[in-house]
Amino acid sequence: MMYPTPPNPDATASPPASAAARPLIFVLSPPLGMGCGVDRYFYSPSADVTEGDYAALLTFATTYGYPLAIYQCPDLASFLASNPTANVRPFAEVPAAIIARGRELMHS
Repeated sequence: MMYPTPPNPDATASPPASAAARPLIFVLSPPLGMGCGVDRYFYSPSADVTEGDYAALLTFATTYGYPLAIYQCPDLASFLASNPTANVRPFAEVPAAIIARGRELMHS
């Protein structure tokens, strides 16, 4: 996984190994070598990346070569003000097929 420089000082990189639930922004980029595409931003006010749909997203991204950045985001309004072009969606809007495939991979 790649961890690019956070887009602003209000967002700090979050190590995926931490089990503490906290507000996070997940930035899912197109697969490596795809050339073009749009980064997709998803926000969760209380995420634990070691379990559930969060772990499924990490598993999917790792398996299929999707760069995934995870940022601590204690203040979403500040993040949005600093990143006006970021289209941040609720984590529940991560495509269901991605979560389902990630869960399958976790249990295989």
